[in-house]
Parts: sequence; C-alpha cells; structure tokens
Amino acid sequence: PAPAAPAAVAAAPQWSVDAPGATQYLRDLMATLERPQDAQRAHDLLRKMDVKGNLLAPGLRLGREYPQLKVTAVALSESPRPSALDLRGTVLVTASNPQTAASTSVRYRVAAHFVGMPEGTAMSRLELVETE
Repeated sequence: PAPAAPAAVAAAPQWSVDAPGATQYLRDLMATLERPQDAQRAHDLLRKMDVKGNLLAPGLRLGREYPQLKVTAVALSESPRPSALDLRGTVLVTASNPQTAASTSVRYRVAAHFVGMPEGTAMSRLELVETE
C-alpha cells in the first residue's frame, strides 16, 4: 500500500489591521490625558480588555500632581507586520497647577501594539514611559 500523505497544515488566518484607525485611536487616547476622568475611564477600560503594559498610568500620575494637562505634540511612526501594527513615538505634555503656580513639560515615549482580529483591529499593548 502507498504511504499515507502527510496532513496539510492549515495556515493561521491573517486578519488585516486598520493602520489609520489604530493611529487615530492612539492619538485620541493620548488626548484624553487632558481630561483626567476620561483618562481614568479609558485606562480602566483598557485594563478590562486585557491590554498589556502600563497603559496611561504615568499620565494619570502626572495629572494628580498637575491638574491642568495639555498634550502639545504627538509624533508617531508605524511598523506594519502581517496581522499586526506597532506604533512608536513621543507625546509632549505641558502640565500646570494653578494653586501652586508650578508647571512642567514632560516627554513620554509611547509604544502601542495592535493586532488584526476577525472582528477588527485591537490594541494588545500600550506603554507610556517618561523620558529624561
């Protein structure tokens, strides 16, 4: 008898990533830092969605010390891969506290990873790191 043919290995399905949508979502997320309650809600929602990383925690900490935050610049670069997209860049935040007249500018490195899913594009990781 002829030897059995090897079983065909099915390739994992490839789901596309909406790069413009993911980029806009990340920009919108960074803009929520200006609104502490919205930023906290977004942070909690990302945590519930099992997004890995420190999420918006560094920005939330800054907002507790300086009640007025203004996102003054967001610069992002895309690294697309099959079924995935990495966005990296910087976010510049100007922070002030009207009660103490204290103010500062903080630059964060941001890194986000998005994956293509059957139901659309999903964020799987978000890291926000203060730079010196």
